[in-house]
Amino acid sequence: MKPLVALITCLIASVSFGQIITSVSPSSGEQGTVTLPITISGSGTSFSNATSTVVEISQGTNTLQVLSVGAVAPESVDLNIRVSNQAPIGNYTVRVFDQNVGMVDMPNGFTVLPNSNPATLLNTSPELTSGTQQSLPVTITTDNTNFSQATDNTIYLSQGTSTILQPIPGSVTVLNDNAIRASFDISQSGATVGSYFNAHCGNSFDGYFDDMNAIAVTDATEVSGMINYSGTYNGVVELYQENTGINPSTYSLVASTPVVGNSYVVTDLAEATYLIRSVPLGMSDVVATYYPNNILWQNATSVTPVPGVPGQYDITPFPSLIANLLGITVNGTLGYGPNGFNKANIVFAEGVEVFLRDTDNNAYLQTVTDANGAYSFANIPDGNYEIMIDIPGYEQVSTYTFTVSGSSVDMNDLDFLIDNNEIFTSGFMGLPKLDKVNLKVYPNPSEGTFNILLPTNLSSFEISVYNCVGTKVFEESVEHNTSNTFKGDLSGVAEGVYIVRLIGEGLTAETRIVKR
Repeated sequence: MKPLVALITCLIASVSFGQIITSVSPSSGEQGTVTLPITISGSGTSFSNATSTVVEISQGTNTLQVLSVGAVAPESVDLNIRVSNQAPIGNYTVRVFDQNVGMVDMPNGFTVLPNSNPATLLNTSPELTSGTQQSLPVTITTDNTNFSQATDNTIYLSQGTSTILQPIPGSVTVLNDNAIRASFDISQSGATVGSYFNAHCGNSFDGYFDDMNAIAVTDATEVSGMINYSGTYNGVVELYQENTGINPSTYSLVASTPVVGNSYVVTDLAEATYLIRSVPLGMSDVVATYYPNNILWQNATSVTPVPGVPGQYDITPFPSLIANLLGITVNGTLGYGPNGFNKANIVFAEGVEVFLRDTDNNAYLQTVTDANGAYSFANIPDGNYEIMIDIPGYEQVSTYTFTVSGSSVDMNDLDFLIDNNEIFTSGFMGLPKLDKVNLKVYPNPSEGTFNILLPTNLSSFEISVYNCVGTKVFEESVEHNTSNTFKGDLSGVAEGVYIVRLIGEGLTAETRIVKR
């Protein structure tokens, strides 16, 4: 009886107060929308108690995810929702808690539309493996997906319906929104020459993808060789398998072995075509070099070892450029894009080899990008230089060239984007490049608070901080300034790389800060 009385009371209250939802703006969103800001408006309502737990957009048992609730007023509530690729198409009921009458409904208040760029599977690499390979890194590439946003990513291999091969524990890595990688112990599968592995991946946001007959099993081959170095060479040798079924061809890192006594050997390789590269570790006088003596993959000699006939491939490492303690610093950042800029978070390119080439002497310095996609070369002497990025299968279509002289200042923000098998220069953060002056921000990286050493005694200026997709996360205007420093606080923003911009009295400046 009590539930019936409560229901009647609620209905009477609803009629008496006339609470309704009048609009939802926008009232629709496509499948695959990571973040969609919407505003729900009411009439005669009291939404002031609304939180993310009492705002619901549902179609039967299917509910759209409410990411956060922002401004809440008696007759409006702002929130961010997520529309996954798995969300059924059609009309949804919008429900918001009203503190006077309970839930207020608007049937058909929101519509999920088909994804105009649906999530699709593109390819799996490498294309070949031997049945005895103990650690095969497999990358599945998709399009219009969100692996870097998801928390339940899945990848595995199969043969028929009985053999399921799970990744080696700890090997699953999300490379970016559209690529996921994991290593597999093929030797445990019992796979026979001539058979195939099917590749599978997915997550609850994008759905699940099957690439049938993705990896063929071949006979095992072997390569070996010497590192032609006068002393003891400390490092590894990497093998990149060519994927000819992808246009243009790509390369997959499939094996890495230590150099022992200046020699190396790699067994259990698939019968395929490879690039071989020596990579020094803790050595300053040589840089990573492809067989037989090339810096870039486009100039390297590929090899195709024959089963039962071990190949001998000797590598002569390229000498390193000698830095100068009085030189300048050169730095920049690499990221996957431009598609990455249209999604919730940019994906930085970690672990990419970057070379600084002395074009006068054909000598090189080498470094690798960190977790924030950043690279840096310190103490660069006078000369003429260019930046070279090495990712096998990716063509570098543009770069930075510059001259260092005694009067040169540090070269900052030499940024690159990686997309569609190409590497090109970019403003990276998607912000317009301004005429700059030197802008000192410290500490950098910052735990939250940061200081800016103002380039001149500015009486008025504006400080803005932008995230990787160009969204402003901090802004402050200063009038009647008498200090030569400015103090800001990013404690409320996520870890990552941000652009700090100063505008004031005809002066513009911007630099980068890392929040950790």
